[in-house]
Amino acid sequence: MDFRNKKELKAVAGNVSTEESLFAEWVKIEETEANRTAEHIKKGGVEHGDTGEESAELDTVVVHADPSTTSCESIDDKLLEMIYRDAVKVILHRMGCVRGDEPVTSEGLLEYVRGAFELSQERHDVLLKKEQNEEPPRMILRVRFHEGRDLKPKDENGLSDPFAIMGIVHLSKEDFDEAARKGKMKKVNKLTSQVKETSVQSGTLSPVWDEELDLIVSSTRNRFLQVDLWDYDAEESLGDTVKNVKNIAGVRGAKRWVKNVADHARSKASDDFMGRLYFPLQDVPQEGCGGWYNLEDKHRNRDKAGQLKLRLEFRAEQTVIPLNADWSPAIVYKHLFTHFIWKELQVYKSTQRSGWNYQLSSALPCTILCQYRQQHSMSELLVEMIEFTVLNSFMQKHAVDYQRIHQALKATCDLWSNETQREELESKQIDAFKESLQSLRTHIFKMLSRMRDIFPTSRKQSMTQMRWLMRCLEDLYNHPLAKQAFPGHTLEADIHKNIEDSTIHWYVQTWELCAPQELNCVGLTGQLIDLLHKVTDGLLDANHFYNQCFIGTGVCFFTTVFKTIDKTMCDNIESTMALLADDLKTWSSMGEAGIELCSATFKLFMAVRQLLTYFNVLDDKHKESMYLANYVSWFQRLVAVWLEVAEYKALQMVDKAVKLDKAVKVADSLQYSTSAVDIGNTIQQMVQFWKQLDWPKPEHRLGFVSIFMTCVTNIVIKYGEYVMNKLKAVGYYDDEGQFDVTEELCVVLNSLDFVAQCMESLPSQLQWEELAEQYDMVQEGGKAKALDLRDSIMSSLREDMENRRDLIVRQVGLRMAEDMKQYMLKYVEAACEGIDRDEALLGLMTYLSSNLTIMFTELFKATFEAIVRELWYRLLKLVLSTFLQDSDSVRDFKKSYGVPYFQHIKYLFDVLLQFFQSDDLSGSDTKRLHTEEYKDIYSLVNALSQESTMLIQEYYASRYASQMSVSSTGSRDLGSVSVSLAYNKSESDLVVTGKTASTFFKVIM
Repeated sequence: MDFRNKKELKAVAGNVSTEESLFAEWVKIEETEANRTAEHIKKGGVEHGDTGEESAELDTVVVHADPSTTSCESIDDKLLEMIYRDAVKVILHRMGCVRGDEPVTSEGLLEYVRGAFELSQERHDVLLKKEQNEEPPRMILRVRFHEGRDLKPKDENGLSDPFAIMGIVHLSKEDFDEAARKGKMKKVNKLTSQVKETSVQSGTLSPVWDEELDLIVSSTRNRFLQVDLWDYDAEESLGDTVKNVKNIAGVRGAKRWVKNVADHARSKASDDFMGRLYFPLQDVPQEGCGGWYNLEDKHRNRDKAGQLKLRLEFRAEQTVIPLNADWSPAIVYKHLFTHFIWKELQVYKSTQRSGWNYQLSSALPCTILCQYRQQHSMSELLVEMIEFTVLNSFMQKHAVDYQRIHQALKATCDLWSNETQREELESKQIDAFKESLQSLRTHIFKMLSRMRDIFPTSRKQSMTQMRWLMRCLEDLYNHPLAKQAFPGHTLEADIHKNIEDSTIHWYVQTWELCAPQELNCVGLTGQLIDLLHKVTDGLLDANHFYNQCFIGTGVCFFTTVFKTIDKTMCDNIESTMALLADDLKTWSSMGEAGIELCSATFKLFMAVRQLLTYFNVLDDKHKESMYLANYVSWFQRLVAVWLEVAEYKALQMVDKAVKLDKAVKVADSLQYSTSAVDIGNTIQQMVQFWKQLDWPKPEHRLGFVSIFMTCVTNIVIKYGEYVMNKLKAVGYYDDEGQFDVTEELCVVLNSLDFVAQCMESLPSQLQWEELAEQYDMVQEGGKAKALDLRDSIMSSLREDMENRRDLIVRQVGLRMAEDMKQYMLKYVEAACEGIDRDEALLGLMTYLSSNLTIMFTELFKATFEAIVRELWYRLLKLVLSTFLQDSDSVRDFKKSYGVPYFQHIKYLFDVLLQFFQSDDLSGSDTKRLHTEEYKDIYSLVNALSQESTMLIQEYYASRYASQMSVSSTGSRDLGSVSVSLAYNKSESDLVVTGKTASTFFKVIM
């Protein structure tokens, strides 16, 4: 039977150990701590799965939004009018086409801008009419020649000297397609007077120009950009013709140039022509376009003349004189972008939609902003700086997706390397941008100081937002203007200080939140436990979640937090433990309050141990400087107190368990008391308690385990006393009436054996061998000392348990011996009177069989065998004292019945021996019954049961055999004697007469 099967124990045990055992309560603490941590992780975000940066369907962080902000920025009325008219102007004179499926009309754009600025229809009409009366701006097509590739060589050296000539062809789409199809550009002479050329790139088939050329465009309808690529010829350069054309006023000169170009390209001597491309101006989008474009050779093949990389976009020549000194395209664009963002935000709020990332997805505001950028030639860098500044301002007043801020900030960082765009910036624009960077830095650190509230780990969206927030912070410090915006600051140092300050604030706030309702020892301990739970949860969040957000900063968030609270937290624990020291010494005089206090301190210890889970995550270099590493010094004196309290409560449990006892079956049909099973459970709980205590100092562990084992031993011994007293109370030791083995007796014996066997496994479960090895490393001869201590404790315990069992076994033997004596006397008397001996033995054998059968079935084998040995011993004593030693009754039987009396005794002896030698009783080891005492008694009974003649014959036969044995072994001849024998049968006398002797050896004195 596996008596250590925990499931079986739990299944049969009552509720006594669960309620009363302090070990059971303490063992559950570790499970409770683990479950609490697992639940926190589940709520926190391990359930979030991946830690990617996808922002789809993110809820926006709104906890820091300003609820008082209910309208957009306020603007001076004159400035508002100027901004509004500027917006209307770009709508009325749009340049380029709008891509996308959403229809964009001037009416729709005007209505959108009116709604964004919240203007009345009447005022809108007035401003619109004013702008309609203004002279429209001139439209300019700006073509940027980047480079060429895969061009065909025109010179003998296998290279060319390419340059480009461009102009605008006024031709309907239908005529253009027809001319292109037939290869005859008959109407190409409808060219404007504008002709521009690039510089010559000598000796290359992959020219790089990086030049911008502008052409004035009156309309995009039926107009094409024509670009021709030529190889420069110093003797007869078409470029010279172009220069001449520039000096000719009127269209005719341009026409002559076009005709010359066409004739030159069609002539047989046109080797200098390298290719041509056309681009319809109506297809140029409002934001511009660019890329690689195929050149056509003179045969209109588009895959044999190479490619040009161009950028085309529209600009406008502005003639408006500012009405306000604060006016500039940058300022107007900033106000437009601000109002459009505000308008879209209101739309999202009104529809209760979430997840907006502050991207203007509607074609209406995007068209207006794009037109304004293009018409006012605003650089990408300036635009991104303005949009970042606006979004940064919105972020501090409203809810903003930090990914959008990151995108805007990164765009300015990437574009800052463009020297041309950077030099176009005004100093005040750069200063305003630096202020915005400073504002963002302040805001981010403010958010980080409250990250546990603003970015709780229980929400995946908030953790994703925090990762983007940290990306923004990294971009800030990596920005080219970072050193100017916040001189003397580094990312690592600033984050480190922010984490320290915010952590101290969080710790103090948490300590105050954990304040107990009652200011007593238990209340203070409970405050520490609650604090440690929250600190552990905070470290869990730091390690599993927040730490990932700080990866790119060079700062380990988890380590910084842990080291920041380490000293303060440890001071709180140490001071509290010092305050409790005197009360813990006198816990026994405090009653239940003392027990509650001890239990609270153990819970505090386990809370510290749970905290150590994250202490072990630290690098070794950080562990050495942590105050928490000395935690054992706070609790070292308490281990003995905990064990004392646990023993006290366990003894209370034992008393109650014995009083509530009932028999239960565990396995193999054997019955135990519920109290024994409760004790077994308690021992297992104590083992679990010791394992979770897991004291780290080997030099302390031996002393603690000694106290622990003494505690367990006291509990087991006390249980034995309770069991023995219970047997006395039910009259087990009374001498009245016949003794019969009862179920209760078997349950008691099994229970003692059960508890004893539970104790036998204790040293191995406590890993005493390993403990001894560890102790040997800190003290010479420590292993031997530890093992001797184990053997001493276990030997003492075994002796006590065996003595109690033996006491009960002896009582069984004693009581049954009295009954067996009466049965044997009855047998002898009946047998001597002529009754069949087997019939006369029936009462005795029935008595023995019924009781031994019960014990064989109900008891542990070892206990049963002990009882069998005890009964056999008692039987031998009974036979000797009752039937063989001199007494009046024995003498009367001898005198009355003679030898037959002893023959009845021998028969009894033989039957009992056969009975006790059966397999059920003695098994295969029958030698244990053949003791010296048995042999002596059996020899005596055998002798007394025989006639005198037979005895004499047997005696001399044995003597003769002995003499023969001496002769056969070759012993020295001692001489010979001659005698005569005479036997008087009537008198039973034997007369021996010596006659002669010879050959004796001489004895020298």
